[in-house]
Amino acid sequence: MYSSADYRVNRRWTVGGRYDRSGHATNANLTDTGFSGILTYWPSEFSQIRTQYRYGISGMTESALYQRERIAVPVSFRDGRARRASVLASVLSWKPRLRDA
Repeated sequence: MYSSADYRVNRRWTVGGRYDRSGHATNANLTDTGFSGILTYWPSEFSQIRTQYRYGISGMTESALYQRERIAVPVSFRDGRARRASVLASVLSWKPRLRDA
């Protein structure tokens, strides 16, 4: 299950968020939960630069959780014929760590 919302601040800027939650197929007591904050800039009608912060917690066992954080800056562009190409410009941070439940 997930929920997502975007708000266009003006012609070039959009802010948004997303919340995810899912259960494990093999153990109903374990769930994965996460959220994202997203900021998008459209320098032209053919390109976009997006910054996304992603935080997630995965249930590995009933007593341990796996915590993740990520910041990504993907860049997308289109030529005039509606073909789209995307490039992941950089992943600035990825910090997995184990924590007790």
